[in-house]
Amino acid sequence: MQDLDIQHQLYQESRPRDWKKLERLMKPQRAGEVHGKPYYRFFQTLNGTLEIVPRLINLSIQPVNSTVPFHIHNYTEITVPLRGSCQAVLPTRTIELEQGDLLIVGNHTPHTVKKVLDGTLVVSIEIRQAAFSFNDLDLIRNQRGLTSIIFSLLADESYGEGRYGYYQSSNDRVIPLIIDDIVKEYYTGGQLSDQLVRLDLLEVFTRLTMMVDQRPNEVDQNQEKQAGTNLMAVLLYIEKNYATVTLRELAQEFSFNPNYLSELLKKQTGMTFIKLVKLQRVNVAAKYLIYTTASIDEIAQKVGYENPSYFYKVFRQILGKSPSQYRKENQV
Repeated sequence: MQDLDIQHQLYQESRPRDWKKLERLMKPQRAGEVHGKPYYRFFQTLNGTLEIVPRLINLSIQPVNSTVPFHIHNYTEITVPLRGSCQAVLPTRTIELEQGDLLIVGNHTPHTVKKVLDGTLVVSIEIRQAAFSFNDLDLIRNQRGLTSIIFSLLADESYGEGRYGYYQSSNDRVIPLIIDDIVKEYYTGGQLSDQLVRLDLLEVFTRLTMMVDQRPNEVDQNQEKQAGTNLMAVLLYIEKNYATVTLRELAQEFSFNPNYLSELLKKQTGMTFIKLVKLQRVNVAAKYLIYTTASIDEIAQKVGYENPSYFYKVFRQILGKSPSQYRKENQV
């Protein structure tokens, strides 16, 4: 478990919240109904003081003795009890999460957590679509389909709808320790904390993949069947050739009709070919901004944008801030 300072902060952030007051303050949009009850769009990631946090990976703590309505996100969420247990509610079932278990919920999937008791600590790890590259996902590719649930990290609109993965990782000795380290790095806020949290999550996903193979009885995944292996090869080709790739070239490389390939990408990832290329270019540009001193114009050209102004626009669309602001906040 965490050191005393971090534990104290976690318990502070778990204090009760009055939903009626929050509803009046934040005015969330209703998105539909589940079992006759409304569910809401919770699209912003917030810290313990309810301030918006524009991070690719954010952590928040479930308030105790509080009613939280059904809601959806436009990002993927991992719910983990750090101390005690909780009940996660989905439209089709209620899942008992013991300390150390993980529930991964895809975007646009209605869900909530029932009231938790005093002394219980439940963390939500909120992961935006740009947090991981396709190459990261290829490292944890698995025929049983874990990569499909993680694909919702990259998806727009309703691609993640109805998807979840429940993993009894409390039976694993290592995963709870990694989750503890994620919490520690996040709340310590060191210079490389975001990168360390990201690497820790990749290790968690890798170990969950091993669980699917070795202990399938401890896993419940509700998701569509994984697309053929060609899809991952196509995405990796985009990742390696992002600066110059065209749809026609990509289709020719994999012997597809361009229109068919375009529809396949949209169906399986929730994104168009153009959006996938933009996402990869921005991911690479972000690394250049952090680890090099190259000018922003030079970086724009290197990742495939001859017009720096357009690069600025795309970068802000995807990461929510300008390249110069991103560099200032993250450069090593």
